[in-house]
Amino acid sequence: MDNITLEKKYVVGGKFGFVTRIFHPECPHESLNNLTPEDHLLMAEKPELSKSAWN
Repeated sequence: MDNITLEKKYVVGGKFGFVTRIFHPECPHESLNNLTPEDHLLMAEKPELSKSAWN
């Protein structure tokens, strides 16, 4: 699997911008609430389908 790029909107001085971060796809990341990028994206899109919802 390739690295996953996540983009977040932010507002500075009334202007919108994007923050882009690249994460290793198979490692949990503290900044993603200790989820892998794939799990984090799944939680954001469909929380009812995430692995952690099954626990």
